[in-house]
Amino acid sequence: YRTDAQLKDVAVPHALFDRDLAHGAFPLKLNRAAMVIDGTAVLGGAPIKLVWTENLTDKGVRRHYTLTAKTDDATRAALGLTFGDYASLSGPVDIGIQYDLARNNRAHADVTAELKDAAIDMPKFGWSKAAGVPATAKFGLDLSGDKLTGIKNAVLSGRGIESRLSATFDKDGALDRIDIPVFKTGATDAAGSIARDGAGWKVSVSG
Repeated sequence: YRTDAQLKDVAVPHALFDRDLAHGAFPLKLNRAAMVIDGTAVLGGAPIKLVWTENLTDKGVRRHYTLTAKTDDATRAALGLTFGDYASLSGPVDIGIQYDLARNNRAHADVTAELKDAAIDMPKFGWSKAAGVPATAKFGLDLSGDKLTGIKNAVLSGRGIESRLSATFDKDGALDRIDIPVFKTGATDAAGSIARDGAGWKVSVSG
């Protein structure tokens, strides 16, 4: 069988990264193997383009999202994408996400952020850039249900900076360990790790 339809004003609570999806407008294609919707919506207050594939067979990942968004300061704030005292980010950022949900409720997302048109200031790390200077951030997220369990191969690259980072979290979602194999900016060329050690932390730095 095969069905085509047009869905309007779709709303899905906690659709992705514990954010609600609303105002969805999606052409729908349904057959025995999969349901595919491809359209626009608002996720956590941010307008997005979304392709959602729901696997209806008993093999492979259960759900796949391809999501793209052109974010500004207001939409990033709505999504909770703020960095406290570590970095300030202003201006447009194009974000792309590939998300897979397995049948055991574990998920993985690959995220890319094109930062060329944004201004960034990271005073604690001695790096900043003006809008128009190329820079890219990429990272992978491992999740169990809605809880973050790992950050994989996080990379920030641009003029004057190269950094790589991975992190793990415990079953309650608390940070357990950070590994930074590469951190280069200005005169700094370092590597290090931070790991939970009983009630405290063990810090290792080289370079």
